[in-house]
Amino acid sequence: MPDRRGWWPLRARYGRTGVAIHGVGIDRDMRPIAARLLRQLAGRAVAITVRDQRSAEILAEWGIDAQVVPDLSAAVEPAPARRGSELLRRAGVDPKRPVVGMALTALRTHQATALEEAVAHCLAELPDVQFCFIPMSQHPFVHAHNDLLLGRRLQLANPRLALLEGSPRPDEVMAVFGRLTAAVCMRYHSLLFAERTGTPIVPVPYAPKCDVWLDEHGLQRVPLEPAALVAAVRAAVGRRRQMKVA
Repeated sequence: MPDRRGWWPLRARYGRTGVAIHGVGIDRDMRPIAARLLRQLAGRAVAITVRDQRSAEILAEWGIDAQVVPDLSAAVEPAPARRGSELLRRAGVDPKRPVVGMALTALRTHQATALEEAVAHCLAELPDVQFCFIPMSQHPFVHAHNDLLLGRRLQLANPRLALLEGSPRPDEVMAVFGRLTAAVCMRYHSLLFAERTGTPIVPVPYAPKCDVWLDEHGLQRVPLEPAALVAAVRAAVGRRRQMKVA
């Protein structure tokens, strides 16, 4: 994707650098300047692949052909299950008991209060379920993209919420998802990791790319409301128990 200075489109246009775009997603509501730079870059790329049909349709409207391929994370294999259990225990969670992962983000600040209330309600209403916050993004200097900060804030308000600290590798995070009873998924790759590991999903999407994925997989969004989230988590835990019985 182009950076804010438009460096890659300029290199593609005036330099001799061949540019390929692989496995990306494209939002229809991106900022005009970002769309303009992306069109410049895509128009000169030697190859383009995207991770969903909606992105291919947007490029087609620009007169650009793109092939739909799996997300780049499809190349990542999960670490052994024991590593997922080890990371959960390190966070203070007993993997032998029900545990729901929470892959949340505060990127949309207007949702912050609703998010905090919904999380608190879940912990209060489901005392037999453990909850572990999983920071899917830990940007080193853009705080809005560092989910670990949100996790610490939520844990401070709700001490029963466990938190996956440190910087586990993607394969280790996927192994954690494989040990969960269910997962509350806001982040895009939390949806993918939960789906790949067969973990029941409670989808609370934060971005159009998440909406596209849910539509493609026939999943209904859960409103970011306390009662709705509790009901969805309870149902997801029930589905996991049925899976184990079967």
